[in-house]
Amino acid sequence: MFYELGLAHAAKKPVVFTAGALEDVPFDLRHLRVVIYDSRDPYWGEKLKQSLASYLRAAKSDPARSVPQPFRGALDNGDES
Repeated sequence: MFYELGLAHAAKKPVVFTAGALEDVPFDLRHLRVVIYDSRDPYWGEKLKQSLASYLRAAKSDPARSVPQPFRGALDNGDES
């Protein structure tokens, strides 16, 4: 997980975590966007799908806010390369 996260940050790509409980996410990553789902809910799959779709729309419309500050670099200036 940490290797892939580092690659995504280095490439200035948004990341979203999914977890069954916030406690499943390492404490030092909880400040990033985490979508929590409850697999006991009969509609958990649809709710998770909607949450992820919402996040992806937000990340596409404002990529700089979806990448942590130290890794934003050129994204803060509107350059998405």
